[in-house]
Amino acid sequence: MDSKFGFKNSSETTSLECNEILSLDNSIRFVAMCSKEGKMLNVKYREDITPLLNDKELLYSIIKSVERINVRKESEEKLGPAIYSVTAYANVKRVTIPVNGGGVFFVSFEGNGNEFTILKKILGQINQPKSNQIYS
Repeated sequence: MDSKFGFKNSSETTSLECNEILSLDNSIRFVAMCSKEGKMLNVKYREDITPLLNDKELLYSIIKSVERINVRKESEEKLGPAIYSVTAYANVKRVTIPVNGGGVFFVSFEGNGNEFTILKKILGQINQPKSNQIYS
């Protein structure tokens, strides 16, 4: 067992971690974990959810998000490490969260979910870069 949100590890560990994040708020639709290279480690959906993207679309979306995270790294020397990125769509909101071990969390939640309340819960659980304070 390798993780507690640092990754590299087994699918059993990432499954437990996805479940832990999924249980933090009722508006969370799904949690995905992937490596810094974009390799999918685990995906968990809330039981009553029908995915909006098929597997191929989800993988493509995650790979593109990982690419954007890697582009942001170019500014980290001056701006500090990225803490999270939120994208609000008409139907859902999605948060991308890099973690210390080099992995990435993707969390999607209902469009009416309060992203700052949910982010506080998630960031309270995740091993993140220093200076990960959220103010609301």
